[in-house]
Amino acid sequence: MEISPQETAQPLLLTARLRLVAPDESLATALVEFHERNRAHLAPWDPPSDAAFFTAADQARRLHEGAAAFAAGTGYRWLLQPIGDTHRVIGSVNFSNIVFLAAYSGTEAPGVRTT
Repeated sequence: MEISPQETAQPLLLTARLRLVAPDESLATALVEFHERNRAHLAPWDPPSDAAFFTAADQARRLHEGAAAFAAGTGYRWLLQPIGDTHRVIGSVNFSNIVFLAAYSGTEAPGVRTT
């Protein structure tokens, strides 16, 4: 029995305090702002980024690729937003390179970084 990505991953998850939303190009500016706010904190774990990384165009491209991976079931990334603030990103959680039952996972938030 084959299970489609739509049966396993939801594009919107809600908790009492957070919205977890699948990649959407409309969040490019909010994602740039997140990376700028947390640039120094995340520097020890993130590879060096060129100036283009901190542009809405580059983040929109990355979000587009993330949406395609989500739809294909090969990667799931959710951007974390406070309930009531759909224009701000405060972190992310992801599962990437999904093959059969294996995947890489990671989180990114102020004060937290795991991969």
